Amino acid sequence: MRLQEVFDKVLPHTFSKRGGEWTGEFKAGAVKYNVFIDEVDDDLFNIIFEVDGVYDVDKSKGITGTGGEFQVFATVAKMVGEFIKKEKPLRFTFAAKEKSRRKLYDRFAKLVASKYRYKVKYDTDPYSKDKMYIFSQNR
Repeated sequence: MRLQEVFDKVLPHTFSKRGGEWTGEFKAGAVKYNVFIDEVDDDLFNIIFEVDGVYDVDKSKGITGTGGEFQVFATVAKMVGEFIKKEKPLRFTFAAKEKSRRKLYDRFAKLVASKYRYKVKYDTDPYSKDKMYIFSQNR
């Protein structure tokens, strides 16, 4: 199965803009996820997705330990796509907190960059050591 096909398996979710922030939520099994996208600087948005209010998850268990990471990523990708289509941001970022998920995040970043015509570059947060994904519009 190709990665694009995996990302087509989206879970039911809510996602909307309230004030200046985009928020969404969905459940994978018994686990609730939240997605937040907010403008942190002029034309720079930050994307955070977390497990039911727990942004800094237990690294030994991964993001949930449920094995549903592809459906989770598919749903987050759908929300990010909706955000990009409506907001048309010049730049946006997200971070990979878990080393075990970085290959999946790398593939996710390449897919998003290709599909929506953004350039993506990678950096390391000097404090947390998280891998940072920085997207900018192709101009």
